[in-house]
Amino acid sequence: MNVLLENFNSPLARLLLQFIVIILATRAVGSLLARFGQPRVIGEIIAGILLGPSLFGWVWPDAAGFIFPQSSLGVLQLFSQIGVCLFMFVVGLELDLGHLRQKARVAVVISNIGIIVPFLLGAGVSVLLYRSYATPDTSRTAFVLFMGIAMSITAFPVLVRILKDRGMAKTPLGSMAITCAAVDDASAWAILAVVVAIARATGLAATFLNLGLTVLFVAVMLFIVRPRLSRWLGVDRAEGFAGRSMIASVLIFMTVSALATEVMGIHALFGAFLAGVVVPRISAACFYCRCSLRSAGCEPTWVC
Repeated sequence: MNVLLENFNSPLARLLLQFIVIILATRAVGSLLARFGQPRVIGEIIAGILLGPSLFGWVWPDAAGFIFPQSSLGVLQLFSQIGVCLFMFVVGLELDLGHLRQKARVAVVISNIGIIVPFLLGAGVSVLLYRSYATPDTSRTAFVLFMGIAMSITAFPVLVRILKDRGMAKTPLGSMAITCAAVDDASAWAILAVVVAIARATGLAATFLNLGLTVLFVAVMLFIVRPRLSRWLGVDRAEGFAGRSMIASVLIFMTVSALATEVMGIHALFGAFLAGVVVPRISAACFYCRCSLRSAGCEPTWVC
């Protein structure tokens, strides 16, 4: 028995145990909330709160410390970020670009209002909260700017999950909401970088350099990479068929895009989402083996 308990202390065993507990809890609470007509993601968020120190750590601290020791939370957070990046990449793949081309101006206006209005409200309230909540070494300007931009940042993945749970992600309204949230988040994170630079009174030039690189990156992805990506991935050479090598190339492309935005000071989620937007749309038939489409006696089989 002691040997088994010692084996549980290995990082891999602890991580697998955390996965089991998290999946069971999120599925249970998510299904319960769905019965009351609420999106599953709301239940999953509640499950995360229940597994934290607010309930599980308070009611049964020994078990919580065994399953979720403080030393393991960093690794668990990194795995969660990778999962969300993959999710946002798939969302970008499913985005209706044809509808967005017709509503581009509307999306820009909505996203800008979605930043300005919460920013003004948050900044206005923070003026009253400055004396009560700001630390002595924090300037009033930095406090007001930070609180304003904190109110402007959207919970991008949560919004997308709510739309998907409601079956609205692929509708014109859902596509518009996702696009506005993406622009809103990217802009807000960029403004936050400026606010942090102002608060520290250093690195402002580097911050504006990162913002310029972000704008350049988006332009390159949309106007240079996207028209040529199908050829670079080998879709043209493969006559529309996608195999394992192409799937690996797409995953590498998504990872590089996420890494680029993370290094620029914008969250990696935005890079993964943008990679999904620019990846060429390949129909499900592209993943069949070639012989299944060219030979009458060959049964359709999936390559991936």
